[in-house]
Amino acid sequence: MFCMANRILLLPLLVLAIGMMVMVPAYADTPLQQHKAGVHINMIECMDDTKILMQSPAGRPACVTVQTSEKLADRGYVTVLSEKEPDSVETPKTASFEGADPPPQPPPPVHDGVSNDTVNESPEAGAESQFIEVMVTSPVEFVDDGREIKRSMQRSAPPWYMYDIIMNSTMSPSDINAQGAVGFSASSHEKYSVNPRVGFYPEDWLPTHIPDGQKLLYADTGCYPSGDCYLKMQFVPTSFVLYGNVSDHVLKASKGFEVNVEYKVNQVGEVEDTIEFINEVFESQPGQYGGFVDMTRDGKTVFAHHGGTALNHYRASISFNFNEHTNAGVISFYHTLDELIPIFNSIGN
Repeated sequence: MFCMANRILLLPLLVLAIGMMVMVPAYADTPLQQHKAGVHINMIECMDDTKILMQSPAGRPACVTVQTSEKLADRGYVTVLSEKEPDSVETPKTASFEGADPPPQPPPPVHDGVSNDTVNESPEAGAESQFIEVMVTSPVEFVDDGREIKRSMQRSAPPWYMYDIIMNSTMSPSDINAQGAVGFSASSHEKYSVNPRVGFYPEDWLPTHIPDGQKLLYADTGCYPSGDCYLKMQFVPTSFVLYGNVSDHVLKASKGFEVNVEYKVNQVGEVEDTIEFINEVFESQPGQYGGFVDMTRDGKTVFAHHGGTALNHYRASISFNFNEHTNAGVISFYHTLDELIPIFNSIGN
């Protein structure tokens, strides 16, 4: 996976840990900054003693609440036992295959029929990494035009508190500089490919068209034990201020948009079948408004829908199958389909 630009904030002092015989450098508060500064994963400290230290499949540390840790465990995160000797990170329980052949591994991801089994987390030997900065913030301030999102949307499910996930994501707010750009060292990989152990390379999927008044809040990627992988990028108005109890409901109602990419080991579903299924569902629901728009990209049918029902108030959603294993799209509870199309067309090109 590509390496993020090192923007480590080291404090110039050393503090003596009370009751301990070691000196610990006073690193910046976040576990990721401690990790980038060279602190071993087992020695990283959470500033809040009520939080649990976990490690992502990509090796990134995160201090999270108990509630969040249960959800991250489903994404392949493991709990770090800080009192053990180094290299003593808990690993997920796996079945024993003693005396038997291990189960077959998922096939390597493919892009347009080309195998990605040579993709690695780090650049190939001798390959040069190039530092790149990509603008992820509109230079224009957000102007609220008065469009409102029906509050009944927020009754669809209990809120999922997002602060810990956002701050420890692949691209967090701390990775975005004052100019509104994110910098990273681009590693050697096939564009639009998937690292089976880590996830997508977010720089491949960042939209080059960012609407006026929008900015990237965070981007996160990972893979499930099944081999399926995900990438989510959350854009919000430039006026949006992140706070501790922010939930997924707040983000959906923020008047921003999401970019979602998924990799399926067993292939993604056909767009035509999805459209047919949703049309059948909508016919049985009252208060339907809007509908599908005929649209293609690279000769493939695009899922392009605007409107919703009394139970689902999304304003617009657009996606297509990038290849037989990968689907990419944009969804917004605020933007119209016409406003999403330029964003969608700038992804994966």
